[in-house]
Amino acid sequence: MNNLAKKYRNVQHSTTDKGGVLLLLHDGILRELRKAQEAFSEPHGGELSLLKAQMGVVELDRTLNFEAGPELADSLHNLYLHMLWVMSEALEKRDALGLAPVIKMLGELREAWSVACTETRQAKRAV
Repeated sequence: MNNLAKKYRNVQHSTTDKGGVLLLLHDGILRELRKAQEAFSEPHGGELSLLKAQMGVVELDRTLNFEAGPELADSLHNLYLHMLWVMSEALEKRDALGLAPVIKMLGELREAWSVACTETRQAKRAV
C-alpha cells in the first residue's frame, strides 16, 4: 500500500465513530479471508492473510461488552470462537472452500451491524 493510501486510511479510522470502526474491521477481515482463499493454491500462500483475519476476529471478540448485553455478547463470543476454529482447520488442510462459511457469517454480521449503525445515526439526528 502506498504512503498516500496509508495516510487516507489513518484519517478514515481516526474520524469514524465506533460503529464505523466496527464495520471497517469487518471489511478488513473479509478482505484478508478472500486473499487467503486465493493464495491457498500456492505453497505457504495465504498464511499471513489468514493470520490477519484471525487477529481481526480476536479483536472483535475483545470488544464485546458482556455487561451491556450478556446474551448477545455470549452468542457472538461463541460464534467468534467457532470462526477461529474453522479458520485453523482450513489452514491445516489448505482448504480455500473451508473459509467460505466464515466469509458468509462475517458478511451477514457486517450487514447487521451496518443496519444497526444506520438506525442509530438516524435516531441521533432525530433528537
